Amino acid sequence: MENVPKKMNKSSLSILIAVGVIVLAVVGYGIWQAMGKENDTSSRTVSTVSGAVELSEENLEGRWVCTGETITHELTFFKEQKLSYQKFETGSETPVLSTTDNTYQIEGNTIALSISALTGDISETCQAALTADTLILTETSQEPSYFAGTYRRTEPEESSSTAESSSSIPDSTTPPESSSTTELSEPEAQNEQWKTAYISYIESLHSDEWQNFKLINLDGDSIPELYVEGSTTAQGNLICTYSNGQIVSENLRAGSTYYLDGGNRLHVHSGNMGLYFDTVYSIQNGAFIQLHSGEFELRDPYGTSYEENDANYRYIWDGKEVAKAEYDQKLNQEAGSGKAAYETMITKSEVITKIANW
Repeated sequence: MENVPKKMNKSSLSILIAVGVIVLAVVGYGIWQAMGKENDTSSRTVSTVSGAVELSEENLEGRWVCTGETITHELTFFKEQKLSYQKFETGSETPVLSTTDNTYQIEGNTIALSISALTGDISETCQAALTADTLILTETSQEPSYFAGTYRRTEPEESSSTAESSSSIPDSTTPPESSSTTELSEPEAQNEQWKTAYISYIESLHSDEWQNFKLINLDGDSIPELYVEGSTTAQGNLICTYSNGQIVSENLRAGSTYYLDGGNRLHVHSGNMGLYFDTVYSIQNGAFIQLHSGEFELRDPYGTSYEENDANYRYIWDGKEVAKAEYDQKLNQEAGSGKAAYETMITKSEVITKIANW
């Protein structure tokens, strides 16, 4: 009888040991899992913020490009919260939208972007994550985002590599008058800039609203002005010039437009049903300035005679009533006998080709 308790004690001890091993294994596995998750979370956090820099004007300054499947966006940030924007069809070198007079504002980890285009203003606030060479913009509302995406910093292209390759060739093999560098002179670079700006501007116009185009020499410099005819009277017509790196435009009344070739005078004659207008413009400091305005209207709108004379019409020049002879003399003095801008106009594709080959 004394041997029975000893056998039971050994059996109990074995069971206890087995249970203890199992408990330790379970506890150890749980601790290992918890440590693994903590390490994984820690590593993900580090990778998310790795290389992050402060969202500031200084760190943001420069050109950033976001390339999508069909559309490529280009944002260029300047000091004093200035912004330029271009939109391309991916793979194309000609922008479908280009606008320079834009702004942005930084608040915490968000950027409010505002661009102004002929087709309307676009304003959007995005959450931003910035590193030295990556800018991630994320939408902050339920509306579809215009700017959201991953942007890469893009430095201006340099021609130094071409220069270096040409310098490695012995002087005796290269004639002094030839050069293998592709760097453009300042006039050539400016020439390409106005072409790109005009083409981008033309591409941004709706084809069903603006259909006829013409390049004219208004102010006599090497860059032509662009005259655009609207499809309706309400739209009027456009006259554009290139100044200080951007397109400057003026909306004109629908009517007959004349210009002095190189004489810096643009004359618009418009009106009907007994009320007519003459407006004279000039380009000054890169902008269109209205120099003079005249109008004449029937004294008796219900009369039957539309012949232009003092008896039938009342003439006003620059706000002062004058006789018809004085009105005609002042108009001829300021506008002269100009060329008709509305004659021999060309299509959108034709004017783009003409600009590219200018």
